Amino acid sequence: MSGTVTQQYARISQGLIAEYPMTIIPGFTLADCYSPSIVAVCAPIPLGVYPAVGWLAIETSGVWSFTAPQAPDPSPESTMAQQASTRLAGGLNITSQSASGLNGLYATDPVAQSNITAIQVYIQSNGKFPGTSGSQIWLDADNSPHTFTTTGQFTEFATAIADYVADLTLVAMTNSGTLPPTTTTIA
Repeated sequence: MSGTVTQQYARISQGLIAEYPMTIIPGFTLADCYSPSIVAVCAPIPLGVYPAVGWLAIETSGVWSFTAPQAPDPSPESTMAQQASTRLAGGLNITSQSASGLNGLYATDPVAQSNITAIQVYIQSNGKFPGTSGSQIWLDADNSPHTFTTTGQFTEFATAIADYVADLTLVAMTNSGTLPPTTTTIA
């Protein structure tokens, strides 16, 4: 079954994702792997959507949508490490000077970082986007699509995310330093 894409599911509790991803053995269905009481509170996750525990889950006419929670502003009493973690969970607002269609709040969680890195490695190795379309669609934190038309745009985006995450990680590890701004501009 190598290379097979299986449907992903999340367990929903009180309108929030309580467990994601649900582990499904290749070749089986959700109902084969979980009791009916669990299956009844699960939502299918569309391909290309990477939610996390704590995201808002809303069903409208049988279609699920998922929204990242807005990170609360850290209180002045919280530690630098706590403030860095809060900012990391809140994502990074990116504004493009040359392509306003790329403007948005982008997730900076580990799954997003991993996927961005994978595409960036592909670009560095092959000089182009994966696939044959010649562009790269990327979802922001609200699952709105943005189309990168050049590898240079995506590289600037990937660099901005990596720098933001690295700066926040350093603050979180040392509980000191300067928090980076939650917005940045790329060309």
